[in-house]
Amino acid sequence: MLTCATKPEGEKTRADPEPLLLDRTGVDPHVLPPEPLLSSPPSINTYRRVVWRALVSAS
Repeated sequence: MLTCATKPEGEKTRADPEPLLLDRTGVDPHVLPPEPLLSSPPSINTYRRVVWRALVSAS
């Protein structure tokens, strides 16, 4: 039987299940693609403009 003498008995190992570590954006960093996106996503103002036009045209 092989044991690791450098780790304390109570310390978690990499094989132990543990909750996902989220970065400050609240997204699991391992899910995101490693390369940056080629085009930036539309800003919040673009979404507001589209929603405002939809509301005005619907009324």
